[in-house]
Amino acid sequence: MNPDKVIIIDSRPFLAKYAGLSLKMNLSEAIYAAKTLDKTLDDIDENNKLIASARCSQIFWEAYQKPIFITLGADGISGTSDGEYFHFPGYRNIGPIDIVGAGDAVLTTIGLAQCAGADPKEAAFIGNLVGSLIVQQIGTTGKVTQDQLRQRYIDYQNQFENWM
Repeated sequence: MNPDKVIIIDSRPFLAKYAGLSLKMNLSEAIYAAKTLDKTLDDIDENNKLIASARCSQIFWEAYQKPIFITLGADGISGTSDGEYFHFPGYRNIGPIDIVGAGDAVLTTIGLAQCAGADPKEAAFIGNLVGSLIVQQIGTTGKVTQDQLRQRYIDYQNQFENWM
């Protein structure tokens, strides 16, 4: 296998079986899979999403040395790349949401962004923005245009500046 090829796995119950490949998962899946790699992980608290995702990311990084991506719902995305943990907060959507297709859209975006030259952290950031647009599309798996993504980037930056 060529180590420079972008391969990302999203296989809910079997994530821990894919040694040497990037993994994308939600936090519940990450905790379940991390416990198969580290039997001492009984005390992890899913309610503290950032601490839990950091611990899971570290376990996967130490085991596989490949980028890890953990979606955190409204709290954004986190992961590890080059041994460094990262977190991008979620965009604060107002109004109803529909999460159908969001995880698949994030996975696809991360893969495509990396194939286009983005590093894993940049790809996660873009995936986070795409996911925030997909959940606003009620009753469909959705799609995102370049113009929508550009506008979401601007809106996200404005929202983030207001959080500080």
